[in-house]
Amino acid sequence: MATLPLTGFKFSADKIPQVKPAKEVAAAAENAAKDAEWAQKLAEDKAESLLPAGLGPDACRVAAEEARQQAAAAKKTIEGPPVLAGKAARPYNAIVKKAEANAERLEALAAKKPDECQDALEAAQKEALEKKAEAEALREKAKELAATAARLEEEAKLLDKVWAKDQTANPDIRKQEADWRTMKDDLDKLGAKSPPGAVAYCKALEKSIDDKAHKAHCERCDADHGIPRPDNAKALVTKLIADLERLAKLPTDEGLTTQEKQIRAVGLYVERLRNSKVKTDPKGKMIGVLICDDGTVIMGFSGDVDGNDDMPGFAVHVPPADQGGEFLTANKVKVPLVDLPEIEDGNPHGVCAAPKMIQAAYKAGKKPAAMAEAWYGKDAAQPHGALVASCKTCVSNLDVQLCDHYPAPKTD
Repeated sequence: MATLPLTGFKFSADKIPQVKPAKEVAAAAENAAKDAEWAQKLAEDKAESLLPAGLGPDACRVAAEEARQQAAAAKKTIEGPPVLAGKAARPYNAIVKKAEANAERLEALAAKKPDECQDALEAAQKEALEKKAEAEALREKAKELAATAARLEEEAKLLDKVWAKDQTANPDIRKQEADWRTMKDDLDKLGAKSPPGAVAYCKALEKSIDDKAHKAHCERCDADHGIPRPDNAKALVTKLIADLERLAKLPTDEGLTTQEKQIRAVGLYVERLRNSKVKTDPKGKMIGVLICDDGTVIMGFSGDVDGNDDMPGFAVHVPPADQGGEFLTANKVKVPLVDLPEIEDGNPHGVCAAPKMIQAAYKAGKKPAAMAEAWYGKDAAQPHGALVASCKTCVSNLDVQLCDHYPAPKTD
């Protein structure tokens, strides 16, 4: 059976798709803003150094000489005594570099005409203003991107720690299903802000669980036997749960159809279970629907209803093992329940909703095409109305009931 790849989602926000790329983009934008601010400073320094150009060539010549003297003084300080090197010499080296560059620019302007000096000053001032505008725009963009990265990081933290699990490492399909419900709740909290990768994974996990919800490996024919859980089956069982709850709240059967009365009778009982103050186990039932290949819908429930094994409109019960109960396989072989191994911590064979519905389909000469089960009641393992995969006992029954190569009983 194919397994779903690892989630890739860890509780560390950096592992959530969108967060790490957003933080990297924000960091790059921050660096770009710093580069632009440095370019702005250089342009402003240049424009400031060319202010003498506004007074003409002679002023440039005087300013150039002053810059040379400033550079010479800084060099003398470096040469000592004491001689400065490394970190101590760094600020004086910067003065030398800046002063010499200013001197070269001013000496070049000293050889030009007054109007050319003025043009050079205006060009430098214009460049400084342009660099300032660029730096301010990049700084605003960097702030926006940093805010976006921070927001995504906070939103990612809403994802429950269940995202850190490797879902395929857990063979218990019901526990996978419980994790999926937690994941879905996480994404519902985030709404439109949900990381696309998390949404895609959650959908893929749901599809994987739907595929495995009612499936088992058959050792006899070395194949997987199962009944798919498509959207139409899930919608039908969700509607049945809603109808049970709605009809059970009505004061009487007056005005109801025959089927609605049957559903109400079951609903009244499971509502009592669900709301009972008495410590009973379980405080609810599995409710299921099975769609046959011809479109016929069969409804079923686990156990009995108020002491009645059968209720009109629902799949009839399978007699227990000690009363000669048996399963009919897909190739019409009768398998006594006493021949099936007991499942540790499982239900007795035949009491669950799924086997009842499968057997009802076979007895009607139909083939199961789709199935879905949901929990009606109060339970720590699953919430009321939640879709639930087959239990351990049902899984152990599926390979028997759905096998179309089941060996016929030996004859003397």
